[in-house]
Amino acid sequence: SRWASVLPDGVLDPELDGPYAWSTFTARVRVAATGHAFDVKGWIPSGGPAPGPYPLVVVAHGFRLAASQYDGYARRLASFGSVALNADSPTPLFSANHRESAQDLLGVVTWAATAAEVAGRAEVARTAMVGHSLGGKVALLAATLDRRVVAVVGLDPVDSAPPGCAPADCPDVSERVGSLAIPTLLLGETADATGRLACAPAADNYATFFARTPAPSLEVTVLGANHVSFLDDVAGCGLKCRFCQKSTVSDETVNALAKAYVVAFLEYHVRGIAGYATYLTGDEARARYVTTGRATLRWRQTEATATRRDGTERARVDSLP
Repeated sequence: SRWASVLPDGVLDPELDGPYAWSTFTARVRVAATGHAFDVKGWIPSGGPAPGPYPLVVVAHGFRLAASQYDGYARRLASFGSVALNADSPTPLFSANHRESAQDLLGVVTWAATAAEVAGRAEVARTAMVGHSLGGKVALLAATLDRRVVAVVGLDPVDSAPPGCAPADCPDVSERVGSLAIPTLLLGETADATGRLACAPAADNYATFFARTPAPSLEVTVLGANHVSFLDDVAGCGLKCRFCQKSTVSDETVNALAKAYVVAFLEYHVRGIAGYATYLTGDEARARYVTTGRATLRWRQTEATATRRDGTERARVDSLP
């Protein structure tokens, strides 16, 4: 049931579908800033508690990974009342340009503002971005370029650049995220930080972003997962997903945890529903993920400093366990 495990205050369990039905479409988007044209698959909420307009979420795929591998995230978000657009933007094997990749994501936001397929149901001033691997990096980069982006989720984002890509085109985004004044969620894993074929090496992984993101920022380390565990269908990914280190936890477990965190984080920070804090760092998160050994948590939040007469704030990092 979509309404199973509802907490007393009406907050819905983010591991399950939400109260909205949805419809889907596929459209061709052309981005003037880059000259790129690519498909976007969209999910539009319908038949739920509110008619909209709804927050907009742009989903960015990993390097050379099928955009359809993240359809499950988009569906779950639509079921909770967000317009979710899964962008099949180009990630060329050669001539990479991460700056243009970020502009492609922002081009999807601009397109959604007037697209007939969206029909005014997306509130582009409340845009969140969710990206995996390279998609996580360019989603964070896009947020540093455009204030329409009000929250970012990185699914094991990787800050590396291919050989020969100039810093202007493939910047070190972890050095730029300190300028963000928005909530960020960084999910990562423990299998692919080291090793000869590590897919998310420690020098460039999610922890490097969390080290520099200002409050509010949440880091979720999924124990035993590998870099591709976050996909909807790892078995169907093919040869490219076999190069990563072996995970010691089921991909289904990781995917379910990741979807739940994406939903709870955006419900809390974009919609402002305070009750979802329990699924982020509160009792539900502790019971489901920390005490069961599935994940560890660190989060950075601002705290008012009464001793400072100028009213400035400082950041505090908390953790579980």
